[in-house]
Amino acid sequence: MTGKNSSSLDWKGRLFKGICLILILIAGSALQVLAQDKALSVASSETERLAILSRTPEGKVVLTGFDAKSQTLSGRDLIWPDGIRPGCPKLREDRSGRLYCVWEEPASDRGGIGFGSIAEGGSILPEKLILPEGSNSLPDLGFSPGNDVWLVWANDLDGRQALFARNMTAGRTWVISERGEFLRPRIICDVQDRIWIFWGETSPARFRILYRVFTGWDWTPARTACDAGPAAIQSFQITADETGSPWVAWSQYDFNRPGYGLYVSRKLEGDNDAWSEPVCLAATAGTQNIHPSIAWAAGMGPVVTWVRASSRESVAAVRIFSNGRWSGATALTGLEDREAVPQSAVAGSDLVVIWGSRSGFEWKTMSLRSLALAPAPPGDIPVSRDLPGRPWARAVPYPTIINNPNLDETAYIGFGDSITYGVIDSEWAPERGYIPRLEDTLNEEFGPSTVFNEGVGSEITHNGLARIDDVLAEDLARYILILEGTNDTVTDIYNLDVTIFNLQQMVVFARDFGAFPALSTLLPRFDIWAKPGRISAINARIRTLTETMIVPLVDFYNLFMDYPETDGGVDSLLSNDNLHPNEKGYQFMSDKWFAAIRNFPFPAESVQISREYDKIFFFEKPGNMIRWQDNAKVYDPNLIRGYRLYRKSSSAGDDALELLALVEDEHQYFDTAISSGARYTYVIATVMTDGLEGPCCPPVNF
Repeated sequence: MTGKNSSSLDWKGRLFKGICLILILIAGSALQVLAQDKALSVASSETERLAILSRTPEGKVVLTGFDAKSQTLSGRDLIWPDGIRPGCPKLREDRSGRLYCVWEEPASDRGGIGFGSIAEGGSILPEKLILPEGSNSLPDLGFSPGNDVWLVWANDLDGRQALFARNMTAGRTWVISERGEFLRPRIICDVQDRIWIFWGETSPARFRILYRVFTGWDWTPARTACDAGPAAIQSFQITADETGSPWVAWSQYDFNRPGYGLYVSRKLEGDNDAWSEPVCLAATAGTQNIHPSIAWAAGMGPVVTWVRASSRESVAAVRIFSNGRWSGATALTGLEDREAVPQSAVAGSDLVVIWGSRSGFEWKTMSLRSLALAPAPPGDIPVSRDLPGRPWARAVPYPTIINNPNLDETAYIGFGDSITYGVIDSEWAPERGYIPRLEDTLNEEFGPSTVFNEGVGSEITHNGLARIDDVLAEDLARYILILEGTNDTVTDIYNLDVTIFNLQQMVVFARDFGAFPALSTLLPRFDIWAKPGRISAINARIRTLTETMIVPLVDFYNLFMDYPETDGGVDSLLSNDNLHPNEKGYQFMSDKWFAAIRNFPFPAESVQISREYDKIFFFEKPGNMIRWQDNAKVYDPNLIRGYRLYRKSSSAGDDALELLALVEDEHQYFDTAISSGARYTYVIATVMTDGLEGPCCPPVNF
């Protein structure tokens, strides 16, 4: 019987999740920027009208006016010049109230950016933009009090990353940073005519939020607003108070309470480098607090909105700082799509939160003063200053043992998004996906087997990370096949270092639970949302990750791209949506998953222990003789390097297991380091020639 799917029955309306909500506050003839694509960059206002830039499931970009007081809408399609296919468009306004749009222009190998004003009839009027050689992306746009146009963006030239800023009015360009990968930069122009540029700078070992300030002649040196060390920063947002001082809200992983927590800090007056001690507004083990936004409520303080994602649901939550204290969290209902990213804006005395839905978008209006009255928790969670490296960061590959005797050796989990669940031509088709095909093959080759379908349509890695623990605990399968990250490639909220961090943690969680994980690269996609450069980059990182953590890899990207042209090539494996496989493609996936599985380091079988004696001169030394056999499911025993034996006192817990020996070329070991009358528990793990260590066999007591 094909395994169940417990959490994706509402997928069909969520396949095209490309709702990119961008909010702008309309203040009479003056507008202030509120939000962009998937995350918000908010500013304060006292008006009650919003403008919303959204993308329909068909890819059309629509500009909608929203009256927060009357709850009425009015909109029009935006008209783009021929040849422009905007990616991640963001709405902006200059100091005279004129609307602008800034966007990415993805291409097959290179990317560009563009910006232009929006004419009265909805036409986009692109402005001439000369860009440096290479791929340009992650643009943001701002306007000084004097209405100078400022643009910031990232550039990638042959793998070298740089962050550029340009005063379009003056025609001057600066290199802001040339180090690391970047989280999407933000521009804020304060009342003192200062230009602030914030960006995230990431690497596999360090995540930071940095900033520089233009004071009229030049830029300050790069300064640090947040240094999270090895803990991933998912995304961040900036706002400014009445004096122009920035506040930053960010989502950061917490190793001590596994999951992403929400943090806030503000720039202190006077000291150029001083920021307030961060306050953690939300952190619960197993819950991902992500996609923060922060807005300034005049006369009160900052309002922070974020997504609180668990294994069962995603809700939007709000906290507001008022009268010197943070309110409690207020949760918003109605967030049907787990992958929706709510956008928020202060509209007069209200907070408006808007999110994508099947019908386009939905919204909720709440009184700021009512939000401020929400009971606060006993005390805000202090920031964890001790951020110990997770075991995967150790020099010795982690972990040295994968052990959970309660897991089903004949059960597998297919974990991922809609490609795992099974979609053909944008239609729900789990019965024709790779899961039932793989189960049939396992039944035929290995005997009765189960493959659980744990694919969720449109899932990003943050939500996969939120639910993987519950999936492992519910399915109790020994093996988990992870194909996750396709949907991460179409957003510019966070970068690929964050995606890889999430995949690392999935591997860690699986191994900690005693399940054996395998990873795959992302499939090629050629739909209108595809970003080939990001797909290639993340696949390169996945390959490196599997080498570092010693995890089996199925390189679906290369397998699909190298499919013989004589048999139809890669196109013959994809359905008409150019994203999901067709039936031939799913059978191909099943075959390749099984080819990897049959080389898994399955645990030793037929383990037997007996008391024997080693004759040494005139006395006999007792010992426990352990014998075992290769697992019959191992396709090629020549790939087995040997076996690791672990031992503990039978009365001790499983965490007391210690490595006893690595045995090569034999299937037995004589343990003489025993105490008379003591009972011991032994487990054995198979080790392959590439260093890959499998799960332990069931414990044997003697």
